[in-house]
Amino acid sequence: MISFFQSNSSFYLSGQKSNAKNAEFLAGSPSILNNKVRIKANGRINENGVFIIRSVEVIQPTNASIKGPVSSINTHSSEILILGVTGKTKPDTLFQSKLSSANKYFNINDISPGDWVELKGKWSEGTFTLNTVNAIDAQNKRVLKGQIKKYDDGKISILGITILTNSLLTNEQASILTSGDFVLAKGKMLDSETFDAANIALE
Repeated sequence: MISFFQSNSSFYLSGQKSNAKNAEFLAGSPSILNNKVRIKANGRINENGVFIIRSVEVIQPTNASIKGPVSSINTHSSEILILGVTGKTKPDTLFQSKLSSANKYFNINDISPGDWVELKGKWSEGTFTLNTVNAIDAQNKRVLKGQIKKYDDGKISILGITILTNSLLTNEQASILTSGDFVLAKGKMLDSETFDAANIALE
């Protein structure tokens, strides 16, 4: 995390004096750098003890993620549909393959229906804007993680999907949940709008 930011030539990264003036930005742009911005950086420490950064990936803020098989993909509109949720990629969305036979040039054109992916990004006003797309191995359970919306009837949702907790939360836990709390749920989809949680945890 960046602190004491003055310019791209003068700031601290996790307590280390750093300089990203000539860095290559693999994700994000120099204009994003500022205090409290999280980045992944590679480089070297010079003779003056300054971390000279060669490459930067800006870690975009995220409030939701989803893991599951791809239902459909539209490369023209840069959209990925998974568990009824449409994720929209951006020009700086980071694509990473976490498969054993990783393709370092992995991108949206390498994704097919049925492939398992993890989508991470920002859910706001019904739109899921993706910061990261990870290709992953198939798993036994689908995973939803993010800030919940709690309704007047006590039901909760993540990414617009209603979460059935099946008494996995005590009445006390359920009663203190509020919109904006982070929850991780593992389970299966019952239909396009309902997620049956087999495990649930408060983050």
